[in-house]
Amino acid sequence: MVQALPRLTEQDAEELLRAASSSSTKQDLEAKGFVPLTIGFANIVFGVERGGQNYVVKKYTDLILLRIAPEALGACDILAGEVGVGPKVLYSSSGGMVMERIPGVELQEQDMHSCDFDLLDSVAKALSVVHRLEVPQGCEGE
Repeated sequence: MVQALPRLTEQDAEELLRAASSSSTKQDLEAKGFVPLTIGFANIVFGVERGGQNYVVKKYTDLILLRIAPEALGACDILAGEVGVGPKVLYSSSGGMVMERIPGVELQEQDMHSCDFDLLDSVAKALSVVHRLEVPQGCEGE
């Protein structure tokens, strides 16, 4: 039986994004219960536990709009969660998003080169689902 996550309010999600934004060091983040996961060109991603539930907080940097149109922010993440090939997005705004954190091991680049054919088959099947989907509104090309 899949257990539903308690409702994350908009206020809760915004507070998570604010707390992540107001931290300037790894130690400050960790003191607030955040675990740095990845840092990219356009976002910083943290894990956090609140109320017995694990979440991923993706805080956008100011550079996000250099890569993605405002109306497209989070659209692919939301769609991936809706069709079951990614975590469910619980909150999305122009500042970032909060998603459920799926237990398990993160897929790394080296995993894709490990000759683990069962893993590669699983990834290929998930990608085939994504490639059959309609492009989310706001993400259409020219």
